[in-house]
Amino acid sequence: MAAESSISQKPFVWLVHPRRYRRWDTVHQYVELIAVITVAMFVIGRYFLYPNDLLQYINTLKIISILLESCLALPQIILNYQRRSTEGLSLVMVLGWIVGDVLKMVYFIMSSGVLFHGHGSGGVNKFVQQGNDRIVQEESSSSFSSDMSTFIVGCIFALIMDVIVGLQVCNYYPSRDMLNLMEKLKKLWRRFEIQVLQIDVASTSNVVVKNHRKSHGGSVGGVGSLENIHADSMTCL
Repeated sequence: MAAESSISQKPFVWLVHPRRYRRWDTVHQYVELIAVITVAMFVIGRYFLYPNDLLQYINTLKIISILLESCLALPQIILNYQRRSTEGLSLVMVLGWIVGDVLKMVYFIMSSGVLFHGHGSGGVNKFVQQGNDRIVQEESSSSFSSDMSTFIVGCIFALIMDVIVGLQVCNYYPSRDMLNLMEKLKKLWRRFEIQVLQIDVASTSNVVVKNHRKSHGGSVGGVGSLENIHADSMTCL
């Protein structure tokens, strides 16, 4: 008998019989899972962990969300290591991760007032009441600075994860597309050296060969290997 598709299942039936109905092959099962986790976190946190402290409950949710968001790339890192490959992983996506996390960190640093010696938006806020009596109310920014510090730490950790993925893509487990791209970039750099920097690869190679002959007394084997390197470099051009 063919297995029943999760599309025709009743909502939340996988909670009652998880081994039988939990397949994760449709979007609505993931939506139901998110709904269950949201309700469970609200009930446990609001009525059991922090029944009389709403602000502490909100702060706990903030820390959990930052921790989860900063670890988004960790499953990809583990998968790349297990497969010893990054085939199918987009370099543009990884660059998007890095650029996004860098921009977020810059925003949080500037918002915290670190670059402005505490006089940014995280500094002391002054509210002036117009009239004969001028009332200035100063508000402490310790809570705001603490929030920004948490976000900054999360961004730093996320950047570390992104850099690890980038190293896997470019260095440790490069895909065929990545190898082809690196070869094209090498050729473009050689052309840039010749046409813009006016570096003569042939003369440079000849100087290296002559120096090697002087230092090794005209060793044939060593000179031959260097000449082969010179020939290979010229064919790449």
